Amino acid sequence: MILLNEDATKVDYSQYQIDAIVSDPPYLINYDTNHADRFNSDRSKEFGREFGARPAKNWENIDNEYIDFSFIFNMGVKKIALFGANNFTNQLPDGGSWCVWDKRLIKADKILGSQFELIWFFPARRYDFIRYLFAGMVGAQLEDTKKKVHPTQKPVEVMKEVIIRLKLKDGATILDPFMGSGSTGVACQYLGYKFIGVEKNNNYFKVAKKRLWRPLIELC
Repeated sequence: MILLNEDATKVDYSQYQIDAIVSDPPYLINYDTNHADRFNSDRSKEFGREFGARPAKNWENIDNEYIDFSFIFNMGVKKIALFGANNFTNQLPDGGSWCVWDKRLIKADKILGSQFELIWFFPARRYDFIRYLFAGMVGAQLEDTKKKVHPTQKPVEVMKEVIIRLKLKDGATILDPFMGSGSTGVACQYLGYKFIGVEKNNNYFKVAKKRLWRPLIELC
């Protein structure tokens, strides 16, 4: 496992053997991570009583200036999965396809945040769904909400499913150039893949290191 506290666009990736890239890039310009007012509203409190939501956290702002993602596609990596790539379709090469993460609860109109997310796969595969309940800032279907340590943190189970659909060889190395809190890396550990994670934000880098250490202990 290799973890780099660096700007992903400035790393020399030629020194690494990379079999796949799986990431959730920071594509939201001027993304405001202060959700407390929004999610501690009367509507959210009602939602919380029904689904067990806890008061929303105030997150450290994410640096979301325009990013040129061409470095991802210029590495020659043959298998890629990117969350939210619909926000930068003008940068995507030809030959990809889409998967929908359906995260609706039983009462879909009650969800906090978007009910779906798009995942771009390269090369193209069949269009399909990943079904995993996720109530926005409340938490995920099978994961403790107290483990949410990043404003756009993805459930490990979703990351595992994305990686499985890439159909990688045993012992493959997966790169996440925008590691965030390290969910991709945790999924790699459970699936037996090698991981390279890059995160520019020093605080989230420290969080990712902690999260990635725990699965190693559990797997021993």
